[in-house]
Amino acid sequence: MAAILLLIPMSLINPEIRRAPWKLVEALAEGGKTVAQLAITIAIVGIVVSTLNATGIPTKFAVLLANAASSSLMAALLIAAAGCIVLGMGMPTLPAYIAIVAVMGPTLTGFGVELLTAHMFVFFFGVASVITPPVAIAAYAAASISKGRPIGTAVEATRIGAMIFLVPFAFVYNPALLLGTEAAAAAPLGFLLFSLLTLAASLYLASSALIGFDRQRLPVWERLLRLACAFTLLSPYVLAGLAALALGVALGVWRRAAKLQPAEAS
Repeated sequence: MAAILLLIPMSLINPEIRRAPWKLVEALAEGGKTVAQLAITIAIVGIVVSTLNATGIPTKFAVLLANAASSSLMAALLIAAAGCIVLGMGMPTLPAYIAIVAVMGPTLTGFGVELLTAHMFVFFFGVASVITPPVAIAAYAAASISKGRPIGTAVEATRIGAMIFLVPFAFVYNPALLLGTEAAAAAPLGFLLFSLLTLAASLYLASSALIGFDRQRLPVWERLLRLACAFTLLSPYVLAGLAALALGVALGVWRRAAKLQPAEAS
């Protein structure tokens, strides 16, 4: 409120506002519309959260997460990701994020995940819920334009956009990738650059493996090998990441060399 009150007289510093002061009234009107939209969003979130509490779904997810955390963090993250997708189905990004983080955020931070990392993990999967079937809002909208089948569009969108499911796991195991955490502040520059390089290589290898094409159609064994390299690059083990990076680069160079051979022969 103090910022809004200060913003009105400070806006008069701008000569454009002094020439057209009614723009301040228009800005306040737009702000009122935004507040109304947020009020509706918060009301929707309240209904959803109350429904979830009544059905006990958050408690069940919390129990599953607690049981999984006793065995491995990866199992806990997989359950949390599934919960985020289920809880975010059919909701816009903002209410989905608020509803999901209220349920999953404290649980993840209780497992030792940094606060910003936990929120970004939840946010990523909340956004991903718009393309995952069966309730894929973005896929239904795209299918109405392309005249395709909604579920088929959702499945294809999930396959092509599968990288969004890998990135959150990457920065949970390596919080320095977010560049705004304590881990990033304490990490040396070389480590940050190496982390970004391995993430980019992992996304490239995983996307080419899921699509099944890199200059030419990939055989099944190479797709599986690329997926293995991509997941290894996301692991916190540096030596394993270096080996996977070298193998991934070799696969990319070999595939491009194989593509150039027919052209050179002709």
